[in-house]
Amino acid sequence: MPKYTFKALDAASAVGPGPVLKFPSIRSIGKMAGQLFFTGGPFSWIVHIEASLNGTDFSPTGVSIQDDGTPNFPDGHYFWPINDDQFSLVKAIRMNLVSLSGGSSPTITFLLAIEEEE
Repeated sequence: MPKYTFKALDAASAVGPGPVLKFPSIRSIGKMAGQLFFTGGPFSWIVHIEASLNGTDFSPTGVSIQDDGTPNFPDGHYFWPINDDQFSLVKAIRMNLVSLSGGSSPTITFLLAIEEEE
């Protein structure tokens, strides 16, 4: 089972999509996990996972990772196991920072680990 780790957002300070992890062909995703690091103490943020079947046009998967400030974790990082059947087949995947507010010059970095199904 091939495994991939990639920096899906790299110290993002403005909303918008991050880099794309593009597979050579359509793949079946087995497991995913994400780890988010932030600086500047943002009060709230929302990150959507987006997928594509052609590697160019992306759509939200319905999975988002967010903190609305309740509770506000001061340690600067979170970890998520992402177990969702919405990733059954993809050609490419990316994270999209759709909201970031509060704090002092906040940034978001998101590492994504993916394991293909056999």
